[in-house]
Amino acid sequence: MISGSNIVSVLIISPAPRVQGGVSAFAEMLKTHLVRCKVTSLFVGRIHPQESFVTLIWRNIKMLVDVVKLTSENKFDVIHINPSFNTKSLIRDGLILMILRMRNFHNIMVYFHGFDTQTAKCTYRFIVLRRLFAWVLNDAKCIVVLAPEFKELLIEMGVNIPPIIIGRTMFDGQEFTGITENNARPNILFMSRFDKRKGMYELLEAFANIARDFPETDLILAGDGEESEGLHAHVKILGLDGRIKFPGYVLGKEKYELLCNCTLFALPTYFPEGMPIALIEAMAAGKPLLTAQAGGIANIMKEPDNGIVLDTVNAENIENALRKLLADKNYLEKTGAHNKAYGWANFEATIVAGEIEALYHEIARS
Repeated sequence: MISGSNIVSVLIISPAPRVQGGVSAFAEMLKTHLVRCKVTSLFVGRIHPQESFVTLIWRNIKMLVDVVKLTSENKFDVIHINPSFNTKSLIRDGLILMILRMRNFHNIMVYFHGFDTQTAKCTYRFIVLRRLFAWVLNDAKCIVVLAPEFKELLIEMGVNIPPIIIGRTMFDGQEFTGITENNARPNILFMSRFDKRKGMYELLEAFANIARDFPETDLILAGDGEESEGLHAHVKILGLDGRIKFPGYVLGKEKYELLCNCTLFALPTYFPEGMPIALIEAMAAGKPLLTAQAGGIANIMKEPDNGIVLDTVNAENIENALRKLLADKNYLEKTGAHNKAYGWANFEATIVAGEIEALYHEIARS
């Protein structure tokens, strides 16, 4: 039995579970695997894709009122904020940090997920923004980023008082329980939000170029988002309706069956990623990967050990990578086995959540 004195009270601020994306998935996994913590949740961020300006202002005012109310009514040992380094997230979470500083609360963990280096460089160019950004973040007790280059950018902007730690994202190993491979028809699996910068259109063009040479292989595009209609229309133009499948936004058993039964996992992204959970889950499923050097991906993926990492995302490069991978079954098997061992040893939720929980206790003691 854990004594009350060993329990840390934590407020975790993150997007709601029903909001698609890696940050909300990360936060929910984390809560499930914390052991010596009492967790309170505050959900922030846009829920409806088409949000009016008035609704945006009202939502952010309500968010700040909720922060004040929660911190007035509860004695939290740690507040854990989960921003991405992009304009919308920085404004929202920056306001929260300013409110907490005004209320003299300093036991804060800021866990950056996505990291847009262009936004970082723009912030650096404007001295007022840079100093405001550093002033707010330097009041935290711990900052976590997902790649060494993100740490260097923060230091350049003047963030130098709290320790900046290189962290990891995670997958939930329990979700793989009872999932088996069924020797399905060979397929390339893409699984992410349908955003142009995720490389779906380039992947479609590349698949169209190899479809005749690999007639037994299909392409599965799992997900949903603003490009859903455009992708369906593009498939019709390419005349590949029978070879490309759209299962939609998948969860639970359906999601992990797709991961375990694909031939390889493709995410040729040039989105400002942190460390995509989908890549980690595909690793855990024992699949070779085709991705790109976006965000923190290069920090966890090496070619040829984990698969192919593209320097530049275009249809030609993806086509060449697909041909290389699909033509070498021995490499697919060897790489898949390596990824499975590597993924479970480094990114399983019990391991990563335990490390974050240790940081909570360290912050609380300080």
